[in-house]
Amino acid sequence: MRSLFHLPNWVYHLITFSVWSIVPGSWLYCAYFLTINFSLHHQLTNLLSILPQPSRLLFSYALLELVFSIYYFFRAWTAQKRLHRFNHEPEFMRESLERAARSGLRTQASIDRYPPCDDLKRSSRQAGSQTRINDDQVSSVSSSSGFSSLASSSSTAPSTPPLSPSFGSVTELKPLAWDDPRAVDFRSHQVLWFGNCKYSEIGRENLQEWITWVLFNRPRSKSLRESAEAVLTDQICSLFEARAGAVLPPGYNPRLRTRVIRLTLDPIRVRAHPLALYVATSTVSWTIKQLLFRCEFVERKSGGKLKYLIRKPIGWDDQPVKSRTLPFVFIHGLGLGLIQYTLFLNYLANSSWARARPVMILLQPSISLAFFDRQHLSPPSKEDMTADMTKAIERLGFSETGFEILGHSYGTIVAGWIIKAMGSLVRRVCLIDPVCFCEWEGHVCHNFLYAEPLPGLERLLRYFLATELGIAKTLHRHFDWPANILWPTDLPKSSAVFLAGCDSILDAYRIHTYLKEYGMGDRIVLSPSAAHGQLIFEDKEPFRAIKAWIEGQSISMN
Repeated sequence: MRSLFHLPNWVYHLITFSVWSIVPGSWLYCAYFLTINFSLHHQLTNLLSILPQPSRLLFSYALLELVFSIYYFFRAWTAQKRLHRFNHEPEFMRESLERAARSGLRTQASIDRYPPCDDLKRSSRQAGSQTRINDDQVSSVSSSSGFSSLASSSSTAPSTPPLSPSFGSVTELKPLAWDDPRAVDFRSHQVLWFGNCKYSEIGRENLQEWITWVLFNRPRSKSLRESAEAVLTDQICSLFEARAGAVLPPGYNPRLRTRVIRLTLDPIRVRAHPLALYVATSTVSWTIKQLLFRCEFVERKSGGKLKYLIRKPIGWDDQPVKSRTLPFVFIHGLGLGLIQYTLFLNYLANSSWARARPVMILLQPSISLAFFDRQHLSPPSKEDMTADMTKAIERLGFSETGFEILGHSYGTIVAGWIIKAMGSLVRRVCLIDPVCFCEWEGHVCHNFLYAEPLPGLERLLRYFLATELGIAKTLHRHFDWPANILWPTDLPKSSAVFLAGCDSILDAYRIHTYLKEYGMGDRIVLSPSAAHGQLIFEDKEPFRAIKAWIEGQSISMN
C-alpha cells in the first residue's frame, strides 16, 4: 500500500483545489441562480433563458457557504488585532537569547548532511543546503560583502553601555572568525528570519528591529531606541555579531522591511475554508470521541481552558502508590485534531498496556479545525495550560505517582510547558517531530508559514493547516517562542526523540546534531525517508518502535 505522504503531486493538488473551490464556486452559483431567475422574469436574453435551471437545494447550500465565508473573513479581520506583549522578565529573555547564541559552540559545526529525499525535495528549500556557504567560498565572500571580521580586529565583542540593573548583563562572547565553520553555519540559518536573504543584505538596524520583536514583542520605535531596553537590544545584537563572526554594516536595509519575520506582529495569513470542511471534521471528531467513550474514556475540564479525555483502570486509586501503574499523557499536534491519530488512539484505547494504566488525552480545539468550539480563537497560554494541568494532575491523583508524556509536533511545545512547570513529576518523555527545539533558528516559522510551499503535500498543508483561521491565529498571535523552547537539559534521563528525515517543517538533521551535542545521541531515532507526521500516523516500523519505547522495551537508537 502506497504511503499517503508520498502520493503523486496531482493528487494533493486535486484535493486542495476541490475543497478550496467550494467557496468561490458558491459565490458564482449564487450569482448564476439570481441571474437566471431575474432573466426568466424579465425575458432579458434568449441565451440566459435556455441555460439549465439551477437547483434551489444547491442554491440554498451555496448561499449558506456564501454567508459563512463573509462571517469567516469578519472573524479573520478581528483576529488581526495585535495582543499585548508576553509577560516575561527581562532576565529570562536575556538568558534565552544568550543560550541561543551560544548553541553549537561545543563542536566544530559537524552538521549531519542531508541524504537524498526526492519525494519532498526538501533540499531545494532548506537553509542547510541552500544558503550554507562552502568553505572555499568564504574568502571571496568576506572580501566583497563589506563585513569586518570581529576575530581579526578584536578579541572581544564591541563594547556597549551598561544595562539597567533590572536587565542584568550580557556575558561577552569571544568573536568567531568569519570562516569558522560554526560562524558560517550560524549565518546560513539566521537569514531565515529575514526571508532567507543573503547575509550581506542585513543591516545592523534590521537585526536590532528583529531582536526588539524577540525581546519585547513590539516594533522598534524612537522612544525604545533611547531607553534601557535599547541597551539590551544593542548588547544582544553585538552578541549575535560575535557569534556570526562579522560586524553588520550600519544602517537599515528597507528591502527587508516586508521580508523580516516578526511572527506576532505580521498580518495573519488566512484563506477561505468552507463550512462543509468544518462540519465534516467536527462530525468525524465527534464520532471518534463516541468510540473512545465506548472504551471507557470520559471527557473532563480543568480550570478555564483545559479539556481532556481520561480513562483510569478500576481500582487504580485504591492501590498503594508504589504499586500503581504510571499514568500516560498524550498531547496531539495541529491539524485535524483526533482524526489524524486514529491509529495511535486505537492503540491507547485497546492495547493491554494502555488499559492497565490511566490514559489522559489533551484536547486543543484552536489547532484542530474546531470552528464551532468556543476555544477555536482563544488558545490557552503557557500560564493557563500549566495552571489548569496542575489542577487536573492533583484531582486525578497523578501528583502522587508522577506521569509520562508523549507529545507530537505542536504538542511537544505544550509538553515542554508541562515539563518545565512540574518536571519533578514527569518520569518519561517521548517527543515525535519536535518543534520545541532550536526555535531561534526560524525553520518552523519560515517553512510552515512564510516560505513558498513546494508542489504537492506542502501546498496541501499550507492551505488546510497554515492558513486556517484558528491555527493561523494561534501561531501568529499566541506563539511565545522564548517560552516554547525546550532545552535538552530540561528533559528527564528517560526520554526519547523521534525525527523524520524528510520533515518539510523542521530541520530534523540539525535537531539531531543539536541533541547529540547535549549527549542525547543514544536517545534519538531518526527515520531518513519519513515525512512530518508519518512516524505516528502510519503503522510501519517507526510506529512500532514508538510503541516499543512506550512499553519500556529496548529499541535500536541512532
